[in-house]
Amino acid sequence: MHEGANGIKNYLGTYIDELTKNGTVVVASSGNDATDQLAYPAALDNVIAVGAVASTPLQRFASYSNYGYNTVVAPGTVYVPSTDYSKTDELERYSAYSIVSGTSFSAPLVAASIGLYRSLYPNASAEEIRNALINSATKVTTANYDEKYGYGKLSVQNFLGVEPNANYSLVIFVVIFAIVLLLLFVVAAIIILLKRRSSKLNN
Repeated sequence: MHEGANGIKNYLGTYIDELTKNGTVVVASSGNDATDQLAYPAALDNVIAVGAVASTPLQRFASYSNYGYNTVVAPGTVYVPSTDYSKTDELERYSAYSIVSGTSFSAPLVAASIGLYRSLYPNASAEEIRNALINSATKVTTANYDEKYGYGKLSVQNFLGVEPNANYSLVIFVVIFAIVLLLLFVVAAIIILLKRRSSKLNN
């Protein structure tokens, strides 16, 4: 990347960082070059990079989608109104549809879902929204993170059901702490019982 492009990248990255600090969630498509290098601005920090899956029942990773550092993936195929000039009837001519694909159709699905989420939780921070999106994504592989699918496929229903203040690390810590306390209580009770039994035997 030449110096001018680096300058634009750095400026854009700084601008996006400021937007994120102020609560704005930035979403970008990963690109359609079928490479492991994300397009900009998807490749920048604090950007939710969205790859594409095919709009088929299996929803496999789209062959055209960039990968490597996707955050999540979403369907990338849509039907758009088209014009079929081979039709003589005017109604039929303008009633045609074309199938188009690209990550540029995947990213708006995620952005719209984030808009719905923010309407439910207007005080949620950008980080909370990002975490909710990641934690609610449908896993495609057994790995927590996949170089193609990222953290998984967008699940709007799951996403909207995750509260922004849900701190899973804290929950895990509290559970572990409670288990440790319980074990200590059991050990202490056993020690007391053994001491009482020993005292009775000595008497």
